[in-house]
Amino acid sequence: MLAAEQPNPEIKLLPCGSATVQLVDEHGKPIANKAGLANLYFVAAPGATRYDAAAYRAGKLIADEDFMSNVHGGSYPDIKTDSEGRVFYPALIPGATYRHPKAVDGKWSIAKEFKAESGKTFDIGKIVVELDE
Repeated sequence: MLAAEQPNPEIKLLPCGSATVQLVDEHGKPIANKAGLANLYFVAAPGATRYDAAAYRAGKLIADEDFMSNVHGGSYPDIKTDSEGRVFYPALIPGATYRHPKAVDGKWSIAKEFKAESGKTFDIGKIVVELDE
């Protein structure tokens, strides 16, 4: 918060937070060197995920959320898993909420929600990804 009576406020920027996730198939095998699977969401306002049809029907508040790559600009041009199925997100806004989605039987939900912490790496864990064969 900035006050008008402070003509020269001091603004301190904190180091970014980060996160890591491992994407595996239905058999627990890492999904290596694959793009387009790691879709972390930045949540600007809380609520149910936009994939929650029941929340829409019930008139519940839906989160204002978007793909992290849309919010963070050039920080994430082509997110791809490494040889072990891992993805590293190096530049997350401290205090911001992020969600990693998952699909089960073709229905989207949230696998993990977390707040990024300055200078810390959050381990999202393993997420099973349904692959189209």
